[in-house]
Amino acid sequence: RPPRSTLFPYTTLFRSYFTLIPSNMLFCAVSGTGNTRAAMLMELVALAVYVAAIWQIIIVHRPDIAVCWTVDHIYSIVLLLFTYLYLTKANWQNKKI
Repeated sequence: RPPRSTLFPYTTLFRSYFTLIPSNMLFCAVSGTGNTRAAMLMELVALAVYVAAIWQIIIVHRPDIAVCWTVDHIYSIVLLLFTYLYLTKANWQNKKI
């Protein structure tokens, strides 16, 4: 059996699928509504948070590789939050294309 230190990075990656898959599915749903401007804005803000998290976590703190992969969690949670709010609160059903 491999030591725990070699398995931790893989479990971190595995856990990221619980947020990455729903956020990508909801993002495709937002794009499917035809409001590509809102989708682009959501993606740009999520990417800005992603780059800021990369800088802060990876460049400044220089942690272990498994901790570095948690940046993907941050990106997907931000994107999931924006897409969920858009689909539940915004008036996208009446959007004219």
